[in-house]
Parts: sequence; C-alpha cells; structure tokens
Amino acid sequence: MRRLITAIGVGAFYAGTVFNAGALAQDAGYQPDFIELNGTNGLSLIPDPEFSLAEGGTVEFWVEPDWEEDPGYDPVIISSAGEEGAAYMIALLRDRDGLGILSGEEEGYVPFDFADGKVHHVAVNVYEEAVVVFIDGEAQGLLEFGFVDLTASGVWIGTADGATAPFKGAVGGMRIWGVPVEQDALADYRFIDVFSETSEPHPDIDYLQAISDFENLDVLTIEGDFAEADASAQ
Repeated sequence: MRRLITAIGVGAFYAGTVFNAGALAQDAGYQPDFIELNGTNGLSLIPDPEFSLAEGGTVEFWVEPDWEEDPGYDPVIISSAGEEGAAYMIALLRDRDGLGILSGEEEGYVPFDFADGKVHHVAVNVYEEAVVVFIDGEAQGLLEFGFVDLTASGVWIGTADGATAPFKGAVGGMRIWGVPVEQDALADYRFIDVFSETSEPHPDIDYLQAISDFENLDVLTIEGDFAEADASAQ
C-alpha cells in the first residue's frame, strides 16, 4: 500500500526545530563524485553493518535521471536486500515525478519533479517510525514507517538486486549516517567535502558510516575501509 504524507505532516513532525540553512559557503572547487549509470553497470557491494539504517540514520546523494519514456518499472538508486526482502530500497519513479521508498512490507512515495534536467540532492532521514525526505535542502514528504532490520545479501547502487530495475542517469556524493542529520546540516554540507580542513566540521561527522568513492566504483565504510587504510599507513 502506498502512503503519502504532505508537507503539512512534515511541518508537524519537525515542530519546534530551528533551522539555519545557508550558514556555510560551498567549498571552493568541491564536486561530488558521480557514477554515470547506463542500465548495465550498477555497483554490487558486500553487505556491511555500516550500510544498515534499521536503528535510524540518513542516506543522502545527488541524482539526475536519464530517460524520457516510461521504462516499465521504477529504476532503483540504492537497495539493501536479501532473501527476506528489502531492508530498504530507494527508487526514482518511472515518470520522474517522485521517489519510491520500500522497507520490508511497507512502501511509500514522495512527489517531486525530477524531469527538469537538473541534478538534485536527496536526503532520506530514517527514524523509528517515520521517514522524512528532503530534496535540495527542503522537506518534501514524510512516510509513516521506519526501516526494518533484515539480513542483506548485498547492497546495490543502480539496481534492486544486481540485475532488476536498473537505473539510467547520474548518482553521486552518497553518504550514509548513523543518525538522522538535521535539515540545516543537510542543506549546508551537500556543497561541502565532509573531510575538508577549511570548513567547520560536520556536526555529525562522528556518525558517518559510509561514503561513496565512485571514481573507484565503490562505497567505502568508515569502520571497515577507512580503518584498514589507517592501519596500513601506521
């Protein structure tokens, strides 16, 4: 069953929160890393606890679809799934008019015009019993379910399971956080390298779990890939 909560619901969910969008300037020369997906070159990643969002968190990325005619399915941007189903799956709707989000037996959609030829920043904030979607720093919708804790046999960028529902277009600057990132930080730091030494530290930097390295066709986990790199450097 599809569920849609309007921006009124989002406002109620965030009642009492003070936002400070635009407090930081874009890093000079910062460009998110992008992967150009053509429907056949999606990434398959080894499952890792750092990709889990069952206890809450945020997944954010830049996206631009590259199709005009209905492909007959909703192309998947990111999926964490296994034999029991999808822990979470985020797709761009076939008509480029919103996002579809699936977790276990729950699914919902948030409308947005992705057919304008622009690259848009998407952030999906996951709470115990709610999902809030921000696009370009603005709250767009709220879904009344959280992400379930299912064992993943893989994590995929650009397909649902390595083959199904392939995405055509660009995906970049993916970050996965262990806490729901506040709206002001989402709006500001989408333009900033979170490891920059010239900007203020990201307020949730200690909760960063994974970050894309699409130039090397990978998404790096902080506790795994970065820890191994630090150990080998010592």
